[in-house]
This record gives sequence, C-alpha cells and structure tokens, in this order.
Amino acid sequence: MRTRAALPVLTALLLGTVPPGETQDLPAIKPAPVVAGNGSFITTFQTGQQLLVPGVDPILLLPAGDRFLLEADYIQLDFIANRHLTVVVGRYLTPFGIFNERLHPPWIKYLQPNPLIYRLSALRNNGVMLRGASWVTSKVSLNYSGYFSALSTAGSFSSKRNAGVRVGLFLPRRRLELGGSVERVLQGQRFSIWGFDTTWQLESVPLDFHGEYARSKQGSGYWVEGAYWLSQLNLWPSLTRKSQAVARIEQFFAPGPGAPAAPIGGGTLPGVKTQRLTWGWNYYLNDALRFSFSYGRDFRSLGDRNVWSLGIEYRFQFPAVASRQKTPAVSPRVGRPPRRSPQGDTTGSLARGKPKPEIDPDQAYRSNCSRCHAMPRRLPDREMATIMRHMRVRANLTAEEAEAILRYLTR
Repeated sequence: MRTRAALPVLTALLLGTVPPGETQDLPAIKPAPVVAGNGSFITTFQTGQQLLVPGVDPILLLPAGDRFLLEADYIQLDFIANRHLTVVVGRYLTPFGIFNERLHPPWIKYLQPNPLIYRLSALRNNGVMLRGASWVTSKVSLNYSGYFSALSTAGSFSSKRNAGVRVGLFLPRRRLELGGSVERVLQGQRFSIWGFDTTWQLESVPLDFHGEYARSKQGSGYWVEGAYWLSQLNLWPSLTRKSQAVARIEQFFAPGPGAPAAPIGGGTLPGVKTQRLTWGWNYYLNDALRFSFSYGRDFRSLGDRNVWSLGIEYRFQFPAVASRQKTPAVSPRVGRPPRRSPQGDTTGSLARGKPKPEIDPDQAYRSNCSRCHAMPRRLPDREMATIMRHMRVRANLTAEEAEAILRYLTR
C-alpha cells in the first residue's frame, strides 16, 4: 500500500505532473521574451599592473509554454517540473556557495575585485542540474541544487568533469540564509571541495552581510563583507541617500606540496598566504546606473600591495519584441524598498501535509530580492513574468515566494 501511495509522487518528480489533491502553479500571466543583463567598465590598479575591463553581458530569456525557459547567454534550458523541482540542462553557473551564481555580476556585487577563493570551485558547467525549494515549516524553507558536469575542451564552452550539491536553509522573516556545498572533481587528480555560505540582511538597520568559506587540496579561505546604506545618516542627503559603504575582510591559505596546479575555476589562485582588507563606496545615480570605488590592501609574504578599483555599472532589461502593454512608471527610489505592513496575502496551496504560510508580496520581495538588487525597474506584466521565471530558478525561490513577488512587481 505504501508503494502504491508513493507512485503518484514519484511520477510528479519525473514527469512534472501533480499528484491528486495538489495544485499546479500554472502562471496567470503569459510570459514574453526579455533581454536583460548589464554592462560595465572596470579599472583595476595593482602594483605594477593596470587592468581596463569593459564588458556587456546580455541574456535573452525565451519562455515556452507554462514550464520552459531558455536562457540564451548560458545556453541553459530550464524545465519547471513541479512546485518543488526544476530540471536544468546545458551550460549553467555552478551553484557552489553564493558568490558565483548569485553575486558575481558587476551590477550586483558590492566590491568589483572578486574574493580570493573565487576560483577554488568550478565556475561554469556543461551538464544537468536538479534544483528547487520547499517549505520545512511555515517560517523556514529548504533550497537544494544537485549537478553533474561533463568534460569539455571546446574553447569558451570548456568545463571539467565534476558533480556537486548545495543545500541551504532560508528564514524569510529573519532574512537569513545558511548554506553548505560539496563538489567532487572526477578527472585527473580527483579531489573534493566543500564550503559554507551565509547571507543576512538586518531589518532594523540597512546593513547586509555576505560570507563564504571553502576548502580543497588547492587551498582554503574565507571572505566576509558588509554593506550599509548611508541614507540613515541624515548628512548631505542629496549624496548619502543614494550611497552605500562597503567593507570586506578575507584570507587565503595556500596549499602544501603536491596540490593540483591549475585551479578548477580557471585563472590563478594566490601562491602564498594572503590577507586582504577592502573598503568601498557605491553611488546609485538612478535605479539602473551605479558608480563604484574600492581600495584594498594585500598582506602577504611576497610583499604587501594595494588594489584600487574604479567602475561604472549599468543594468538593462527590455522586451525582446514590441509589447502593446503600457510599461508602468519607473520608481526613482534606490536602495531597499520601503517597509509596508503585512497584508496576510495567501499565495497558493502546498503539498498535502505541508505547512501553508501566508506570504505578503511586499514581505516576499524585501526578504528575497532586496538581498541582491536595488529597487526594480518596471516592465510590462508579461515581461515581468519571464523575469520571475528566471529568478525562481536562479535564486531557488519556493513557488509561493515567486508567485507573491510577481504580484508585487505587477500590481
């Protein structure tokens, strides 16, 4: 009898159907193609070295039906099998930790220099990934990603043979997420990489924290950063209300003899023990244009050095085809969205026997999107539905959170 009762659930996971008694989250708004992304010009100065890095990173998002999304930049196909499972095939960002998948775009990250441990794990993979999110209790959600990558030496589409898992616990009301990742390199000198990550956004003050720790045969290290919106200072409001102060502390421990030479993430890692302290300032000219500055100091046995960075970052998103729907007015506000009182908005049914939290759209946006983004640039409803399908996969949102946030962005 137990086996017979489990068959509908197994069928749901494999074929994307919904067991009797559950509700499938078919979108009420038909999504439309969108072009989104960012452009940047970053200048980095180090002792004896200057880097000028212009970049444009557009992503064409092509929805198909109620369940599919093609992300043309990564050549990634997403299939939303059901409320708790999405199947991803193609080339995708590796979900090890939080920085690579969620924070690395120039428009999103608080400091332009990447953390010292950035390349300890694979950055992009070619293969298949299973991911999703589900409620553990009415106040805690569990998000999960498991992936396998095949070996490829095809130039820009190269990848290592590896497999990994990331699992995170998210407390929306506390705006706190704790995650753990494990990755296994399945070629050459095989070894494992493991680490922990966290994000925390304080609600009483406009202060955000991000952090990661990672360890492998190629080295180990950590980074912790905080960002504070200066609008609370009531000093020179024309400047501070759009300004953000940032600081990061990080450390890398070089491996001993016999470590694999080439980092799995490509590029190079510090060859000696290195400590870095960095502080920065971001100024948001509007909701889509930002100026950034940072200064860091490396402390290492080969000699200390300074690391300067200047940058301008721009984000864009627009319909890929002409839309007859009028675009809502763009809010000039930057930073965190304003607080609103909960409205007790119910956001759809969950599986039988699971808790059914009431999710307010305002709270859902503040708890999830504002951890990485400034106030959103408004698009027509159909394009916003596509953006949310993309973010449901990228940020590993629960179906209920994705639905509530879409209501917030389209009302």
